[in-house]
Amino acid sequence: MRDNRQSGSSLPSTWLELNVTAAGALLTVTLLLGTVSTLAAGAGQPETVALFVLAGIAVVFTGMALIRLSEHLRTDGPTLA
Repeated sequence: MRDNRQSGSSLPSTWLELNVTAAGALLTVTLLLGTVSTLAAGAGQPETVALFVLAGIAVVFTGMALIRLSEHLRTDGPTLA
């Protein structure tokens, strides 16, 4: 018989699920950084705005690199040298 119990882990089990999860997390973090940056701009703190803009750029580039890596692994599989 098959075991129909769900595992307690919420980790993605496939590369596609990892891509979807990573894209959702990237969008959430980007929107959060944009909101905080806008609030800092409204409070008149340009140094804080610059900090969040730089952090946002770093998060977007890192997130896109990880998504591209997982997409490459999903389509081509890991290469064994």
